Amino acid sequence: MESDRQVIRGLYMHNKSNDVYYVMHVALDCTNERDGLRVVVYERYLHHQDAPMLTFVREEQEFLAKFTLRSK
Repeated sequence: MESDRQVIRGLYMHNKSNDVYYVMHVALDCTNERDGLRVVVYERYLHHQDAPMLTFVREEQEFLAKFTLRSK
């Protein structure tokens, strides 16, 4: 059963690493087999100078299982 919860823009903490990430957008995947699947677009909130700046994408339900909202 899928959750009725949805991701909103804001700061989230990764449940395992405690790193903080900023959710920029919720988008729709348009890949043929995943058409219409909600995905979350996010990046690390506190960036380390020696680490590359990356943007991540994860399925919304997986994101909700691995992250906790810190603030809107």
